[in-house]
Amino acid sequence: MNMHTDLFFCGDSVTYGMELEPFGREEKRFSELVAKEKNLTYVNISKSGACNDWIVKRAVNFFREGNTCETAIIQFSAEERWSFYDPKKKDFLNIGGKKTTDNFFTPHMRPAHSAYYKYIYTHELAIENYWKNVFFLDQYLKDKCKTIYLTLGYPVEKNSWAPDVEIGSVKLLCGNSRLVGHPSPRGHQRIADYIISRL
Repeated sequence: MNMHTDLFFCGDSVTYGMELEPFGREEKRFSELVAKEKNLTYVNISKSGACNDWIVKRAVNFFREGNTCETAIIQFSAEERWSFYDPKKKDFLNIGGKKTTDNFFTPHMRPAHSAYYKYIYTHELAIENYWKNVFFLDQYLKDKCKTIYLTLGYPVEKNSWAPDVEIGSVKLLCGNSRLVGHPSPRGHQRIADYIISRL
């Protein structure tokens, strides 16, 4: 069934609301705070560990499935994250950044992660992939809805792919308002305030 919603959220663990479980994840994450403040409907399809390839593909598929929204809030992940096709699972898997800890991996993912960072990864490649994803999604959404963009860390250095769009920095918005690795309820409120000011 096709759906129309006021707000559509897609991102990684920050937009999912990771580490908010003790406070009530659904009630405290910024997607809920924005929707409640503005009395709007919303859908949040974020996923912990998501890379930008996954975020863009999932956002595009939301619209290709016939769904619509007034405003899409897209939170891009770290530029170094990537995905690879796992022939055993017959699916693309999100692999964390260079410093991802072992407890994140299933046993068969570690060799792919290690090989990528040893033989393929460069900072320039990560920046290139980040901005190609931003450029593609911005072009895809420009006639479909209003957009508000966020990025996981500090603003990413621009290259020739970078479109002329504002991208808010979760790191700058949240400051020291963080739990182990994700924004606290206070941090989610700051992100919500940023989004509300741009609606």
